[in-house]
Amino acid sequence: MRNGLASAIFGASLVAGCGPRRLPNVPPPTPVVIVIEVTATPLVPADLIFVWPDGAANELRALDEFGQTRFALPAGIRTADDAKMIAASDNRITTFDMRSGAATSAITQTARLALKAISPRGEWAVLQSSPSQMQVMDLRLARARLIQMEGNFAPLAISDNGRWLYLREQPSPANPDLFLLFRLDLMDDNAAPHPLQFNGGSGPASGEILESAYTPDAKQWLALMHDRANALVYAQMIDLNSGDVFNLYLPVTGAGDVAANGAYRLAMVNGGAAYAINLASGVATEIDTASRRVTKFARFASQPQAPSAKRILAAARGEVYFASGRNVWVYDTTRNIVGGPMSLEADVVGLAAPGDGRVMLALSDGSIQSVFGYTLLPRR
Repeated sequence: MRNGLASAIFGASLVAGCGPRRLPNVPPPTPVVIVIEVTATPLVPADLIFVWPDGAANELRALDEFGQTRFALPAGIRTADDAKMIAASDNRITTFDMRSGAATSAITQTARLALKAISPRGEWAVLQSSPSQMQVMDLRLARARLIQMEGNFAPLAISDNGRWLYLREQPSPANPDLFLLFRLDLMDDNAAPHPLQFNGGSGPASGEILESAYTPDAKQWLALMHDRANALVYAQMIDLNSGDVFNLYLPVTGAGDVAANGAYRLAMVNGGAAYAINLASGVATEIDTASRRVTKFARFASQPQAPSAKRILAAARGEVYFASGRNVWVYDTTRNIVGGPMSLEADVVGLAAPGDGRVMLALSDGSIQSVFGYTLLPRR
C-alpha cells in the first residue's frame, strides 16, 4: 500500500448519473503505536475453554480444565486461526495473544472509532465513525487511510494483504435486508467501489447476516445469511483475492424459525470444512469451502430456543460439538449423524474440543465436565 493518507468520495450506487468524485484529502488523526512486551507463558489452545461474552460490553474469559480463570479479555474480533484477537476500547486498538491473554501491541488514537472488521490474520483493521466514513489501519505500522463515501456502507472483510476492502451497502432504509456488494482497491487512490456480481447480477439481493467468519486459510469470507422475504438460509462466500461471490442454499425445516433467537451457529475447521448448525430447524450442514458446495447434512430433533439460552459450539476434525442451555450435542461428520442431547445439571457457558474425542464443558455453576463424543452417539 502507498505511504500517506488518502480520502475519496464515491457516488451512491443507485443514484443515476452520479459518478465518483474526489474530496480534498482529510488526514485522520495520527495514531501512536505502543508495543507491549509479552510476559505471560503461552498455553496450548486446547488447554483453554473460552466463555464468550453475551454482548459487546462483556468480557471474554479463558478457563483452564479446573475452571480457574487464566485471563479475561474485552470483547473483540478473532483472527481466522484463533491465534489473536483485536479489540477496540475507547480510543485504543489492542492486539491480544489468544493463548496467553497478553497484549502484544496497542494503538492509541485521538478519536474513538468502532472496530468493524479485521483481515484474516489480524494485520489490518477497519474502523468506522459513520455509515459513509471509515478508516483502514495497518496495525503493524500504525498507519491509517481515510475512506469517505456517499451512502449507507458497512465493511464486511479485508483481504489478507490489505489491498481489497469488501463493503455492503443498504440502498433502502425502508428495507434493511436489501443489500449490494462492492470491492474497493486500497492500492489505487482514485478507485471507486466496484460492484460485485452475485445471483446472476449485481443486486440488490436480500439477506440478513446471522454469523460470519474467515476460512482458516485466510482466502475466503463466509457468512450465514437469512433471506426473510423468501424464508431461505444461504451461505455467502467471497473469494478475498478475486472478488468472486458464491451463494449456497442450505437445507432447512420450519424455515420461518431459521433465525429465531440466533439459532444458527457457524464453525470452521482446518482442512477446508465449515459447519452450520440450526437448532430451531434441527439441521447440521457441512460445507466444503474449497469446492464451495454443501457436501452433507444431518437432521435431528429441533429444539425451541429460549432468548436467554447461550448457544455455542466448537469443532475438531470429524466432530462438531454444540450446546444450548443445559443440552449438548455432537455431530459426527464421518457417520453424518447427530447424537444427543445430553442434559447437564447447569447451563453450558463455554466448551472446547481438544481433538481427542471429547468435549470440555464449562458450566454456569463454575464446574468443568469432560464428555466423550461417542457417549452421545447411538451405538453402531
